[in-house]
Parts: sequence; C-alpha cells; structure tokens
Amino acid sequence: ARLYKTLLEVDEAALGGPDDDALYRSVCDAAMRFDAIRLVWVASLDGAGALTPRAAAGPLSSHLLSMPTRSDPACFDGQSLMAQCAASGRTVVVNDYLAEPRYAAWHALATAGGVRAGIALPLRREGRVAGVLALYAAEVDFFDDQTSALLESMANDVCFALDRFDRSRALREREEELRAAQKMEAVGRLAGGVAHDFNNLLTVILSNTEILLEDLRPDDVAREDVEQIRQAGERAADLTRQLLAFSRKQVMEPRVLDLGEVVAGM
Repeated sequence: ARLYKTLLEVDEAALGGPDDDALYRSVCDAAMRFDAIRLVWVASLDGAGALTPRAAAGPLSSHLLSMPTRSDPACFDGQSLMAQCAASGRTVVVNDYLAEPRYAAWHALATAGGVRAGIALPLRREGRVAGVLALYAAEVDFFDDQTSALLESMANDVCFALDRFDRSRALREREEELRAAQKMEAVGRLAGGVAHDFNNLLTVILSNTEILLEDLRPDDVAREDVEQIRQAGERAADLTRQLLAFSRKQVMEPRVLDLGEVVAGM
C-alpha cells in the first residue's frame, strides 16, 4: 500500500512539476518516503553516452551527484546498473547486489549505503532513452515482479511529464516566434504607411524639379541647385522603395551597386 501511495505522489509531481529538475527532485523525495528504499537518483543521458546526475536522495546522494558515468559497456563505469539500463533501453534489476560479481567495484559503496537490491528504469523522451531512474533497497529480493511493474508504471509517468515539458516548451517557442512575427508585421505596416505618404510628397517634389529644369536655361546659376534637389529626391525615392519592400508591399528588385558611385553622389 505504501508503494502505491508513493506512485500516486510521483503522479502528482509529474502532473504539476514546472520543469525537469523539479520533477526529478519530487520523484526522489517521494520514493524515499517508502521505508525500504535507501537511495534514489535520476541521471540524464546525452548524445555521447554520458549519464549526468540530476537529482538524488538518500545517504549517498551527495556522492552520486558528483559522479558522472558512461553507458559504454567497454568502460569500467559502463558496467554499473544505470549504465546497463541506459545502453540497453530496458529495465535492469539486481536483487542481491553483494552476490553479483559484475558489481564488485560497487560492493563497498553499496555496503556503506545499506543497499542490497537495485532497479534501473529507462526514461524516454519522444521514444528515445534520455535518462535513467534508479532505486536501491535495503532488502534482498525487494524488486519482485509486482514491485518492478509498479515502478515501471512510475517511470512511464515521468516520461509522460518529460514529453509534456517538451511540448510546452515547443509551444512557448512557437508563441514567441508568432509574437515576433506580429511585431515585425506591425513595424512593416507602419513603415509601409510612412513610405506611401512620403512617396506622395516626393512625387510632387520631383515633378516640380523636372518642370524647373525644363524652364531654366543651361547656363542658369540656379540649375545646379535644382539638380541637387532632384538627385536628393531620387535617393529619397530609393529609400522609399526599400521601405515598401520591407513592408512587403512591393516586390524587391535586387541590383548590383557601384559603391564608389554611391559615395560620390552623396
């Protein structure tokens, strides 16, 4: 009954946890309230096969949190319970830790922590093994089929929560992208409106400068001033076209620029 209550507490943490680390801490704390459990820890698995401790509870938790390991079977630490679980993607159970020669390197640590049995359960995100949840008990043969099935159900709830976090994160990112797009659209509409009004003014200015140039004699001293007005108006018209293109109200027409000519005309 106590184990079922622990499972319910983990379910509540999975539904209400704000992020990965808070969820992992809640799972560890809930599992430790079951008297027979001596040690719980959660580690995340990266693309290089390294298991990084994320949360732990129990007498050896401080030691575990500073002990990254690898899931590669060729490595010494790749023979650990958690590493075997990460590498295989399956639940790994050992019901008499001290009687297993393959775990001899950890016998002293297990004895110091009062550990006799252990179980490691894979944690998946979008179907991929992304971490491991391990629980260790003080009793030999503690993790029988029924207990293991309940703990696998608990691990599945954690996986559900992790997928929920990922979906929520993706949704927030899409919402941010949408807000950014809406801001750009608003800026574009503003730029387009300003450019449209400015273009109307430029049309009047350029039309009048053309009329003036037609009326002025070639040697008139005012002709050079009017020509400069016309050139400035044409440059302003170019800027207006760029603003209209930015606001998506005009198709852009890429062209090659001679920077020397542009600078000389300023």
